[in-house]
Amino acid sequence: MKGRSLLAWLLLVIHVSLASALPSYQIYTSPTFQSSTSVGAFPELPPVLVQGETISDLAVTVYSRDVIAFSIVPVVNANHTFTFSPAASLDFTLSQTQVVSITIGGGQTNASGTYWIQYMAMSSNSTIFRSLVVVVPRPVNYFPSDPLWSGSPLASDTFDSLSFGAIPTIMWSTIEQGFASDACGKVGSTGNALYFTHLGLRQAITKIFDLTGLDASLSFAYIYGYLQRETYDASGNNTLSCEQVQPGAEVQVEVNVNSSTTWQPLLVLPIPPASTQRTMLNATLALPALPRASLRWIQHNQTSGRVGSVRGTRYQWQYRNLFDQWAIDNVNLTVRVQPPSISGQVTRGVDSLVVLLNAAATNSSIVAIMGDGTHPFPSCANAGPPPGNVSLTVRTIGYIHAVACVNGIQQSYGYRSPRLVIQSLPPVFNVTASNDSTAVVLRVTMPRPNMTMRFTFGDRSTAPPSCSYGSLMNVSNGSVANMTITSNGILRAVACGFGVVGSDVVTLPAFVVKPNPPNFTLVNATNVTTTGQFSVTIASNGSVAYSTTAQIPTCGSDNTGLFSTTLTILPKQQIVAVSCCVNTFCNDSSPTWFGPVNASAAVPRISTSCSTTSMLSADVTLVPGTIGGSVKYKIGLDGTLDCQNASISTYNGTFTVAATQTPIVNTSIVIRAITCIDGLLQSSELISRVSVDGCCAGAMTFSPTAPCSSMLLFRDSSCNLTQWSTWTTQYGGSNVNGGVHADNVECIYDASINATVINLNAHGDKYSGSTPLGVAIASNLSVVARNATFMLDSWALPGIRYFPCNPNAATCAARRVGASVSTNSSWNAGVASFDMKACNAFGSISEAWLVGDLATIASAVVSQPSTFVDLWRGALKQDRTWPYSQYVAEGSVVPDDRYHRYVVQWNRTEGRANVYRDGMLVQKFRNLSSSADLAPLTFHVWFPNAWAGVPMFDTCSTRVANVQVMQLGVASNRWCDWEQQSLPCEVDAHCSKWIETSCFMPVASAICIEGLCAFSVDPLFALPGTRSQIAWTN
Repeated sequence: MKGRSLLAWLLLVIHVSLASALPSYQIYTSPTFQSSTSVGAFPELPPVLVQGETISDLAVTVYSRDVIAFSIVPVVNANHTFTFSPAASLDFTLSQTQVVSITIGGGQTNASGTYWIQYMAMSSNSTIFRSLVVVVPRPVNYFPSDPLWSGSPLASDTFDSLSFGAIPTIMWSTIEQGFASDACGKVGSTGNALYFTHLGLRQAITKIFDLTGLDASLSFAYIYGYLQRETYDASGNNTLSCEQVQPGAEVQVEVNVNSSTTWQPLLVLPIPPASTQRTMLNATLALPALPRASLRWIQHNQTSGRVGSVRGTRYQWQYRNLFDQWAIDNVNLTVRVQPPSISGQVTRGVDSLVVLLNAAATNSSIVAIMGDGTHPFPSCANAGPPPGNVSLTVRTIGYIHAVACVNGIQQSYGYRSPRLVIQSLPPVFNVTASNDSTAVVLRVTMPRPNMTMRFTFGDRSTAPPSCSYGSLMNVSNGSVANMTITSNGILRAVACGFGVVGSDVVTLPAFVVKPNPPNFTLVNATNVTTTGQFSVTIASNGSVAYSTTAQIPTCGSDNTGLFSTTLTILPKQQIVAVSCCVNTFCNDSSPTWFGPVNASAAVPRISTSCSTTSMLSADVTLVPGTIGGSVKYKIGLDGTLDCQNASISTYNGTFTVAATQTPIVNTSIVIRAITCIDGLLQSSELISRVSVDGCCAGAMTFSPTAPCSSMLLFRDSSCNLTQWSTWTTQYGGSNVNGGVHADNVECIYDASINATVINLNAHGDKYSGSTPLGVAIASNLSVVARNATFMLDSWALPGIRYFPCNPNAATCAARRVGASVSTNSSWNAGVASFDMKACNAFGSISEAWLVGDLATIASAVVSQPSTFVDLWRGALKQDRTWPYSQYVAEGSVVPDDRYHRYVVQWNRTEGRANVYRDGMLVQKFRNLSSSADLAPLTFHVWFPNAWAGVPMFDTCSTRVANVQVMQLGVASNRWCDWEQQSLPCEVDAHCSKWIETSCFMPVASAICIEGLCAFSVDPLFALPGTRSQIAWTN
């Protein structure tokens, strides 16, 4: 995963399910929707099927437990057969979803049929769904070897118009030892054949033909000599004889491409079994589609010879011994332009699809028509487009019918494209109005006019819609509709329409509505003592839920079921009430409070402790002196406390105070507070002094003279290599990499952060340098340099050994060499922080380690691929994923080539650690192997065995800056262990407050769900499998 910079440590995610017990969901639409009557979701079959095809992976979902059987009802019967696999009936009593395939067979020749495919419920013998399909035949298309194939003549010669002895030229470039004659026979009763006799090479070569993109057939008649004895004329000449051809003197048909020097054999003309055969034989062969092709008939061997060597008789008798004569006739080269073809494999698009049709033949053009598959094939006489390829934009499901044309006359057989499937875009929703959270109005825009929208509205368990399931809304008047949401619920929708398959399901964020809050009325209000009683009426438009405690009531357990109720309360009592929905799912209304009245409140109580989150700070807890009261407070002696003054802070929970005096020595902070209750007199004032000298939590940045400077264990802000140890060793597989080398560690100035940093260089497979050489571990465990031409030959990808290096041109042993550096000091526990800009090259990995020495690190690294690092090490740049893993980590984490601040809080004795990145918790480790040993902080960039990719780069570097280690006490035992307890809450702020006090740094998510806090770290730092599960669930 190129460019991923992350701490590859374990991510914990908590999933909380929401539930509701209210009666119904409520939604209104314009135009009015139709409630779904479908019992399931059925596949969207193409409207046109092709005879002989199989449609696979058709998912059928039926929510009623039943057995569904398929039946076929012909509308126009062309005797097609439909075969359903695995069976003609599906059992949904155990599983709601089954997968079926349909194969179309049979059918009358060149006939189309129309059929209903029906889904029959066996329990009621009724049709629960049906699809209308048309089955069309395959297009007619023959090959030249097929007897039904036909084409147009490209060249032909019957030799009939030639006089005896003439040499034909109409389609020939070369003829040797041949001329027009009927000496050996011909086709028909008149005319000539091309007859071959004489000494020398006997051959006939055609002109050059361009057969590119053409189906071609060559046919001709031939005859071999059939006389068992030679014949002579009156002068002793046997030139026009037809002497029987001997084995080994057969004629061969050959082809030449692009005027090359070689000929390729196509056919050897066999000598007929009856050697005295006196009639011509016919031969036909299909020719490949070749550019610049010429054909020849050639007799490579013959038994003829000269006789008569005496001068004066030589020329008279030189033709006396001519044998193995043969002849050909009726030569025809017939061609037909090949059909066009579709470019590429993409046959599915969203909203539209651009399809390119390729013309195979030279100077051929394409005529194409898009339709549903029942439309006719075009004709070359219909139009005359320019030669070349054709591009079509498809917006509905169907097929392209096309033919290729040459000169507007010659025409290919019809071509039918693969089925082109267009999926609809999803509907678009916009909130147009919100009525005080009691209703939400949505404007729905469909992707095309006159479409339908299927939707479901419910909770997370509600089945998603499809084009055959869910409530239906016809948007026939244009493409816009309105929806009003009046209850809680999750809306899922798909767009459906003619000529397209249904869109992806759109799932909107959960809608939350709530009624208006209730009203309080004090009945016969009077000034009363602390023992007096007050009558209060609570009224609401819905049902009322109330509580006389500090806890906000819930409609599920505390509601009265009445629209109005009257209570009698004591002066110090406080009532809180909410309104509840009666007939629909909704949230409780916002709470409202009443009371107490006409009493004096007690002085608040205070407790303090050192802050666990801030240095030189204290956490202050105030408790109202009277139950049900609130606390107003000030820090310092200035100003007057008054319950009615809104500018004075109201106590909402433990708060932190920090010293501001310099120097911070013997400092105390004054806290003043009073108790307040609505309608009662305020309490007397509390004055308390809080000391913060000894509070050192979070002591990460401070002056060396500050009281908490003793917490610092290690600091390097300017690349002081005297505090570090560099390493030269090798691990990760003996022949996988060259290890790490001390020469790859250096100090450089980085202008981007105005600091001198530790630079760890990594040399990849394109590294052109010659140093440093990689090392290996010898049998005695010593570190030895590799030979400069050493080739790395181990690789974890199955069946692949990959190391692109030519030892004759490069120093191979200098490649795949990284760098490693460790602090000279070691610790068992602490808080380490550092800035790191990791190498973002694919194939390398940057890591931070908190194990023993580098020998321990080397033993922990295995040569096999591993999904993530383990124990006390964390990958800082690349995910560990094996190439055949089912899941692949999602998202790109920090491909920005910037520094990020990392903090590691660890305790080896307790076997646990937390990792923070840029001020946020990203990984938690528990139940690690515990150890009382000390360990240094180690950084390295190295080349793992395949699981980080192929390192096809020259040089890449990882930079580390501003490293420091603090005592573990700065974290104040804040490990963020929410898994060990159930944390009740009323609002998200309660969970956030717990994070502030129990976590060293924030987390990605802290929310209140059904009265319990739920926490999670950023899912980008989870294992790939966990991340995929999160993406699927959400």
